[in-house]
Amino acid sequence: MFADYSLWGVVLYYANLIFFNMPFIFMHFAVFIILWSVGRYVFLDDFFSFYPSRNVKFFDTYVFILVVLMLLISSFVSISFYKDRIFFVRNDFIFLAGVLLTPVRTFFVLLLGFVFSLSKAGDVQLDIALFQKLLDMLIIGLGGILVRRVLNVDLKNMGWEDFWFIAVNKLLASICSAGVFVILFSDSWNIIFHVLVFRLFSWPVLSLPLLVGFVYCMRLDFWKYQRLMLV
Repeated sequence: MFADYSLWGVVLYYANLIFFNMPFIFMHFAVFIILWSVGRYVFLDDFFSFYPSRNVKFFDTYVFILVVLMLLISSFVSISFYKDRIFFVRNDFIFLAGVLLTPVRTFFVLLLGFVFSLSKAGDVQLDIALFQKLLDMLIIGLGGILVRRVLNVDLKNMGWEDFWFIAVNKLLASICSAGVFVILFSDSWNIIFHVLVFRLFSWPVLSLPLLVGFVYCMRLDFWKYQRLMLV
């Protein structure tokens, strides 16, 4: 597709692509802020006072619910408004599931991502492209689980360096997935070049603020939850 284009031409193409999809990106940020505000009010203010067991498992369930809801809503937005689904926001939440949730719950989130990938514009397409998407999600989910093991996630003591570590490893997982994709399905390294350029450009404007923002909000909620448990 870019055989006759210079490197600068490829960079400009993806920069323009991201620019024209900024409403899609802002929509997800707005949805997350609204969902987080409603979720912490419902689960940490109202429902908490009626919940009989005050323990860490309840907060883990709260995080799980938010991850699932954001995955569902982002998938709905992509299917409804962006038929081509250029940005796979679901991958960010699959990665977050691996980082913040147990492997069992991560598998459930991954399964939801699989289900939404079975449909595109209302038609089920069981082909190589679908298998590539599933493999991409699987690698990114496993990357999140690996980060959880290495980081030994503790929201109470998590600092900015940990947020950065999580976001950078999401990028590394995406690059690894692109490499596996080319090795298994293509003889042309030209494809991985374009995938890498796109993911490198989209990471700072989408994945970085989304990942850091979500984990930071969960840390704030965890502190609030601990204060409520002491009351």
